[in-house]
Amino acid sequence: MRTPLWRKRAATSAMICCALAVSACNDRRRSSVVLYDQQWSRTAGIANLKCAPEGRDDCRKESISDVVGFSFDLSSAFQSSPECKGIQFVVDTGDASPTQQLSSELARLREAPHWRLRVDYHPRLTVQSFRLDLVGGGFKDWSKIGGESTAMRMASFACEMSKRNGVVDYW
Repeated sequence: MRTPLWRKRAATSAMICCALAVSACNDRRRSSVVLYDQQWSRTAGIANLKCAPEGRDDCRKESISDVVGFSFDLSSAFQSSPECKGIQFVVDTGDASPTQQLSSELARLREAPHWRLRVDYHPRLTVQSFRLDLVGGGFKDWSKIGGESTAMRMASFACEMSKRNGVVDYW
């Protein structure tokens, strides 16, 4: 005969099993890699810089140069930010260059769970709009964490989200 005590134990055991299963899933989703999608920023930068038809080539060159400079600023911010200790920052240029094609490490990073950083780059502005998503490893993440920030603050935020598995206390 089943007693109320037995039911309480069964319910408690079931809750513990569910909690362990959920925590195991969250551990598999964790990542200490932030992959910056430079191709996304370059495309946005070209589209976001409005120029007269006769000056489009110069504008395109300026935009691409600005995006490359921003990438260096972002990379420096990741290296110098105390929040980024233990976080791997990778710039994915999206180019079909031999160095990117031969990089099995980059291919592995793209497939594994990682934080994808996409910046809707606007040339000539210091504050940029960005989005951070946990992708790869067969998971679909719909968090769409983002905001507007400088390269330094963006790096700190991305590292903090990576360490906290996407839990946001502010913004």
